[in-house]
Amino acid sequence: MLPAARSIRAVRLTPLAAEGAGSIREDRSAQVTRMTHPIHRVASFVVVAPFTMRVSFSDGSEQRIDFRRVLRGPLYGPLQDLQTFNRVALDTEIGTLVWPNGADFDPTTLHDWPAVADAFAALAATWSSPDTRKKVS
Repeated sequence: MLPAARSIRAVRLTPLAAEGAGSIREDRSAQVTRMTHPIHRVASFVVVAPFTMRVSFSDGSEQRIDFRRVLRGPLYGPLQDLQTFNRVALDTEIGTLVWPNGADFDPTTLHDWPAVADAFAALAATWSSPDTRKKVS
């Protein structure tokens, strides 16, 4: 179940010099509109193969994600080491997968993996990777 969208109303009170000391008015220029996009959170995960997980989301959906194509660059490159990759954990506060080196993925990216994987891999191919003991095959 998706969390309910919320309206947030920020109100700024500003003094009115023309109306004398102590007069104030409500400035409505800081109003925020209703957010209607879904907020995805990882509920659980299982490592099902090297560099591959089955990720379950709070909306009941699941994705099987093979991360090998995106494990490049200074942040994700160290995860090419399978022991490091398998140190993944679920951060329940932010609802996503995290690793001890600080790597994480936006839960919406994980949720929408089939739609974003190719573009993410193309971008990752431009990142240089640090040398690791075991390379992704």
